[in-house]
Amino acid sequence: MRALVAIALAGAQLLAPGPVIANQGNVSLRLAGKEVALPGGVSARLATLARETFARCGPNTRQHPHNFGPSATLASVRRDRTLDGSRLHIAYDAPFATVSHLGGELRVTEVTLGLEREGLFVGPAFSRDGLGTVEHLLCEYLPALEIACLPELAPYLPARYAQTCARFERGADGRILMPPPDIAPSCS
Repeated sequence: MRALVAIALAGAQLLAPGPVIANQGNVSLRLAGKEVALPGGVSARLATLARETFARCGPNTRQHPHNFGPSATLASVRRDRTLDGSRLHIAYDAPFATVSHLGGELRVTEVTLGLEREGLFVGPAFSRDGLGTVEHLLCEYLPALEIACLPELAPYLPARYAQTCARFERGADGRILMPPPDIAPSCS
């Protein structure tokens, strides 16, 4: 019986769409209108950084719609536009929680982060669990910068990303330290 279960699981993994990274999920990166093929290590790193980005956020359209006004009901439309443009999209194998600075926790199974948007370095930011789309503001800043500054993405992103990333100070662990306000780019 165990052998049959193992064979069924192996077959399901072979038929699953897209690359699956151990406990990370399906990672899709679209830049300059093209899907970017990512090595497994980069996919796993992006999935981890995106999870860190969404660990704590500011207001969101589900729990704090008053912060968005009438546009709160259009989060799914904005997410669809973001999916059509330059973005990072991850469907996680296992859900995780995002906690709002304003109160409340949401279950997350998918995230979408916009890239190459005019006026934003990273953003807008969306999550999903099931069919409901939620837009988030003010998610964790440093992991979002790490995503935009991954050396493996530099060849695909506009020169302004490389120029901004070169100005960041990094800690002993190689991670970006909080940039001073004069070079801090805008993230949603």
